[in-house]
Amino acid sequence: MEKTVRFALEFPEQNGFVFGHPKLLRAALQEIINNALDASPLGSVLTLRINITDNHIHIIVRDQGAGIPEDLQSRIILPFITSKQDAIGFGLSFSQVMIEKMGGSLKIDSSDLGTNVIVQLPAFKGTV
Repeated sequence: MEKTVRFALEFPEQNGFVFGHPKLLRAALQEIINNALDASPLGSVLTLRINITDNHIHIIVRDQGAGIPEDLQSRIILPFITSKQDAIGFGLSFSQVMIEKMGGSLKIDSSDLGTNVIVQLPAFKGTV
């Protein structure tokens, strides 16, 4: 509540389902969103976008922060690597492990215009 960040939600009209554990997915996404909020400057927009293909569901969290320093970008998912002074650097590595347990992957694309964290999960093709 210390700063005002607007949220934008972008999602397709069709439904998609992920075969995975809801608590693992929620915990992983919470870490990613918390990082994005920490990086978001006053008045910026945090975007949560869902893309659905035949085989995958992509969840993209985008912030408008300063980006991850270039020297950390290739290592930022490793445990205990962080760009924050008051953090231990465990959130993204935790998220990656949880997402991989569900058969997915996590990718980070960062620049000085912001960071995209892209979660790719296999789409569930059965009946619900």
